[in-house]
Amino acid sequence: MRGSRAAGYLALDDGEGIRLEVNWKPIRRKVELEWIADRQAKMLESTARRRKLDIELKRRRRLGRVKGFEYEAFTWKADVSACELVARCKDCGRVILIRVIGRPGKPPTDEARHVFSSLECYSGKDSERWGTFGLDVKVPVRFDLEQSSLKAGLCELVFSDR
Repeated sequence: MRGSRAAGYLALDDGEGIRLEVNWKPIRRKVELEWIADRQAKMLESTARRRKLDIELKRRRRLGRVKGFEYEAFTWKADVSACELVARCKDCGRVILIRVIGRPGKPPTDEARHVFSSLECYSGKDSERWGTFGLDVKVPVRFDLEQSSLKAGLCELVFSDR
């Protein structure tokens, strides 16, 4: 995990490969969510072409409800199967991209429904909420995430005062 409340990245690896990726960032200009989803789909197709892989991409999938966001979910299959969510918070406008990657031969549909429906965006005036794997803390907005570590039995988030 790296980043700040404004923009960041989280990846979870199960020892066999990355199973979950989350990116969050503000979009400076007002754009339609469909434009963001189109861009994400084109990047996936471009990556597949570069890697000489066939990709089967299905847009506007129903993979659970995501409260407080406008969103689009899609699935794709190339060398692996994945479910993606492109979401924008209705309150603060933050854009969140989530990718749930399945094990070989197993689409991650159930896992994606669980992850997507649990999405929350909290932008408080005085504090920010950071949470992962049951750890849920509020940190003053003047603190930035300096370092993180996620290991079996250990979840560590280190914040520093600007």
